[in-house]
Amino acid sequence: MTSTDTENQQPSGIDRGPNKPSPVTQESQGRWLSKTLVNFWVDASLLVVFLVLLWVTVVLYFLFPPGRAYENLTLWGGTAEYWRGFQFWVICVFAVDILLHVMLHWTWVCSVVSKHILHQKPTRDDGIQTIIGVGVLIAIIHIIAAALFAAWLGMDSPNL
Repeated sequence: MTSTDTENQQPSGIDRGPNKPSPVTQESQGRWLSKTLVNFWVDASLLVVFLVLLWVTVVLYFLFPPGRAYENLTLWGGTAEYWRGFQFWVICVFAVDILLHVMLHWTWVCSVVSKHILHQKPTRDDGIQTIIGVGVLIAIIHIIAAALFAAWLGMDSPNL
């Protein structure tokens, strides 16, 4: 092997020929943020939001037990109602993070369902996967709305 052959050889041992960058370099050129970094930050955000949600839930369960005797307790100036509201918004952020995570991995989800569940051969994405994804999202929103409507109908108001 000559010195030029050694220079052209990639660390993985794959010779890509002269002046051919590795796929990783080629993919990230001209991009402000690569897909890998976007996935990393979305996953890191999911972890942080989950840990905050876990902490708030434990605080509400153990430090603010139900009952009138504890209704005047505060933590850092916040009552139990404040922390329940905070918990709700943390859950909302968590749901948006999960939605973003699934959207970023939607092609993978579709290929796993197609190959391992439906036992079909992989096909080229012609936009059908996106349409299916939007349909699934609409169906989930309708199921949640129907469950909320059923809960609203089932509410009983105490006789005062």
